[in-house]
Parts: sequence; structure tokens; C-alpha cells
Amino acid sequence: MIELPERRSVVVEHQLVAVECGGCGQVSEPVAPGGVSGRVQYGAVLEQLFTTGPWLPEPAISS
Repeated sequence: MIELPERRSVVVEHQLVAVECGGCGQVSEPVAPGGVSGRVQYGAVLEQLFTTGPWLPEPAISS
């Protein structure tokens, strides 16, 4: 019998919240960590699966 090893997913969540000062009304805008450029990002392996899966007639997402 041949078996593949169990794979574990790693999910990193960043929550960026803008807050307004109750005294002066200034809004503090958060800055995303380096390498984070969108609301949802996929790692290289998952992105490869999404774009080249045998069940897809064409790429589902563009890089």
C-alpha cells in the first residue's frame, strides 16, 4: 500500500482596523505587514493548485 503523508495547512490572519480618535477625530490607518498586498492571498502551492488544477478548463485566477 502506498500512502501520502498528512498535510497541515498554515493560516495567518492579519486584522487591520482603522480607528478614529474620539477627541480630535483623526483616523489612524494601519499598515499591512511586508509581503501582504491584498485582502486575500494564497501561498505558492495553493495558488498553483487553483491555476492548474485538472478540473479547470482555464486559469481561475490571474497572478
